[in-house]
Amino acid sequence: GDVALMRYIYLRLTSDQFLETFYRLFFDRMRQELGTDTQQAIAQMGGIENFHIQLHQLLVQSLTLSFLAIILIQILTYAFYIVKKSRRAFLYIRFMAWVGVPMFLFIGIQALDLGPLGVYMFLQVIFYFFVIYGLKHFFIENPKKLKSKTSEQ
Repeated sequence: GDVALMRYIYLRLTSDQFLETFYRLFFDRMRQELGTDTQQAIAQMGGIENFHIQLHQLLVQSLTLSFLAIILIQILTYAFYIVKKSRRAFLYIRFMAWVGVPMFLFIGIQALDLGPLGVYMFLQVIFYFFVIYGLKHFFIENPKKLKSKTSEQ
């Protein structure tokens, strides 16, 4: 699910329409801050084409770094859930599944123009329902409740 969501975000944020809007807003803001020095500042950076390339590379690198951080967090969470039977990891996975159902449903509607990726977004809703169902069978009790149950016996 995360990979599909990352692909969707990447496709939307690197589309020509988004980049055009991004550049226009960026340069408008730059003109407000620098005034007439905008052209001089851009010329020092190698011209307008080079500046567009640098902004695009910055955007792609930021997305890549964010995606890698998300994947690392997911791997650690699943590792804690599987190996250590962590209650917090269980709650995080349950929260992500419940948030994922409506999120992927609405993103899937919007992503239908992307072809197979849009269809996969709808399928992801079904996968999240399986996760929710499976978490009921692999439930991890709250340690405080376990202690109170064992002390009562």
